[in-house]
Amino acid sequence: MENVSAKMVGMYYCVNQQSYYNNRHLTLDRLVKMRQASRIYIYVNDPAHPLVPIDGIVFKVYRGDFFVSPCKPTLPIVDVEFYRTNEGDGTQLNESIESNIRSGPLKVVRTKGAEHMFTMSGELIIENLIRANTGRYWCIVEDQNGNEKNSTFKVHVRHSSENFVILREKSNRSRINVHRSGPLDIVFECRSSPVNITYLWMNNSGKEITAEKDGKYELSHTDMHVKLRINDPNVNDTGNYTLRVTAGTVSIQQQIEVYVYAKPVVQIEQSTEGKFMRMGDKVSFTCRATGFPCPEISLQFWQCKILQNCSIGDMTSSSWHPSNGTDETCINNSGVLILDATAAGVVYCSARNSEGNDTTQLLVSGPISGITMEIDPNEIITVGDHVAIVCSADVFNYKNEINFKHNDKVLQQSDGVQISYPNNYYAWQARIDIESVQHKHDGEIYCQVKTISDTFDTREINLHVIDPAKPRLVSGKSNETLAVELTRALRLDCDVVGTPDPTISWLKNGSSLVLDAGSNRVQLNRTTLAFEFLREKDLGIYACRAENKMGSIEKYWKVEVQEVEVRKVE
Repeated sequence: MENVSAKMVGMYYCVNQQSYYNNRHLTLDRLVKMRQASRIYIYVNDPAHPLVPIDGIVFKVYRGDFFVSPCKPTLPIVDVEFYRTNEGDGTQLNESIESNIRSGPLKVVRTKGAEHMFTMSGELIIENLIRANTGRYWCIVEDQNGNEKNSTFKVHVRHSSENFVILREKSNRSRINVHRSGPLDIVFECRSSPVNITYLWMNNSGKEITAEKDGKYELSHTDMHVKLRINDPNVNDTGNYTLRVTAGTVSIQQQIEVYVYAKPVVQIEQSTEGKFMRMGDKVSFTCRATGFPCPEISLQFWQCKILQNCSIGDMTSSSWHPSNGTDETCINNSGVLILDATAAGVVYCSARNSEGNDTTQLLVSGPISGITMEIDPNEIITVGDHVAIVCSADVFNYKNEINFKHNDKVLQQSDGVQISYPNNYYAWQARIDIESVQHKHDGEIYCQVKTISDTFDTREINLHVIDPAKPRLVSGKSNETLAVELTRALRLDCDVVGTPDPTISWLKNGSSLVLDAGSNRVQLNRTTLAFEFLREKDLGIYACRAENKMGSIEKYWKVEVQEVEVRKVE
């Protein structure tokens, strides 16, 4: 070595040439341990340069990279200490980065059940945390053969008055796969300042998730965790779930993917309106399958001579056609089969994924029993309601001769009966409209249709008419004053009944009640308003208004602060 300078300080290696070329994938230090190389560290006595000069002082390092600072002394007696400087002015911070960091003792414990195995652990201790300790730390382990592994963790030091929120899924997962039954818990670890938080769970469509009466969702939190429980998860619960937490002025949200594995469930939809179809039409059949993973769909048409005995023998027949549909979502797939309905038959749809398969079918020529009866409204009917009853019969098996009967009397046009033939339904239809239904209309109403064989088929529907009743209170007074303590829970029940069921609306101080967005503190369903804990802004006059066609009723609660008596102590 000639013209030695401080730049020549460093480690030098003498390597067996053949070993070097045979082991280019290994480090030089590894070759030294394999006794295929030797090494020597050379210092240079250069009083003018106690540190090895660096060509350029700006280093571009990407986040997460492992960076070795080129701070090398030229002599072993030179002490080196690292300092962080303020950006821009180059002045030193008062604290040394390493002055409050020390390593704890290395502990070695023999592994139970393995005589020659040991478990080792070490500690990195940071005393009296300062902002300069913010950063990423590495734990590096190397064995006698040069095998190396490492793990990292990040430390962020904040001022005690600084608002912050840190969220992390409890098991550090970004995706949850559900293969089993039973409740699913989504738990996030939460660190915040201040400790008191508000939180909001949202589903895949961005809609807020609240605790429901049917017990589908349960929401809870502690000082350390925020949890969403999904009871009886099914494939429709698959999607992204977002948790948003607010502490003070800071808000942060984290998202996690949930996939509920399930075998497919299929259904077929046909393009013709209504329930009937005419032979010779061009009809498209859409098969929809729901499952996870997203199902693969196949369709086929099976022609049969006898509609009442039309079944398929070979479900693996080559006549199955892959669908030309699309994946609608990660759990829904659809396939389309376009068919010229020149003969009777059955359309089959099969869907398959890793969890199983499902097959469904649709008769092309229409239902075997071609008469249907429908009533509107299909709910409680009260005196004075407008009621419509429709009787339909397919044109392939029936003639346009339809009669309504009630109490052994054939109803006429004067009774509100109308008969029509809408082309788009391929069915005869008879309709009876009762403008103001009365108790005299109670009982069975029959629909009698003449077949193409000149016989008669009959269907019936029961019409039950009850008296309406205006809403009334079942319990409690119509006007109450509640003196409550702030931070205590409160529940207001609007216990009313009526016929038909009244619609209920809630008001505060005379205006419609509007709940705070992004908060679960106040829960509202049809008849109950519940506060997890009260705040001063919750004070006021609340009302629930119940209304049906017979009238309305209102119940009021005046919510005010309870005065606390403080005794004077002499």
